[in-house]
Amino acid sequence: MNRKCLFVISMLILVSFSVFAQDSDVLGWKNFTWGISNDDIPKQDSSVFKQPKRLDYKPLYADYSINNLVITKVAFNADFRCDNTDKLVSIVFRPSTLEDDSERTFDLIATALVNKYGQPSNKLEDQKTGNKEYSWFFKSTKISISWSANLKIFFPEHLIGFVLLYSQNNTDSNL
Repeated sequence: MNRKCLFVISMLILVSFSVFAQDSDVLGWKNFTWGISNDDIPKQDSSVFKQPKRLDYKPLYADYSINNLVITKVAFNADFRCDNTDKLVSIVFRPSTLEDDSERTFDLIATALVNKYGQPSNKLEDQKTGNKEYSWFFKSTKISISWSANLKIFFPEHLIGFVLLYSQNNTDSNL
């Protein structure tokens, strides 16, 4: 075979591996698809409850949450965040307890996501700070997990270091 033919065959093999390495699309999380109205969020799952007061995450907000949702043996609180058009654009999961706000939780969730979706599209690890962020990009959804060992992320209840985020992917690129 000539070099051009070998190159074409090699490229086809590489493309086929990358296409099948991750699902072609993830439409949201469970029954929650991006763009459903704020009012439709509680209709998707009976464990969703309305917050007594709107949680303001400018420019987003959350009227609905789930508490103590168990994922890989760890309890999480989830906020369903909408934009100024009252459409669901992201779901943020944070550990329910400070004990579960750990690098161990990051590793458990990372393993579960790799088992389900394959290796992350982006993987950032800072050896100096201990910070980690892994992201999976799909046509309509971005899934990311982050761990910050030193600089905790602020939430109204407490400072946290671990966050799992499912969000609408608004980019044209999967980079």
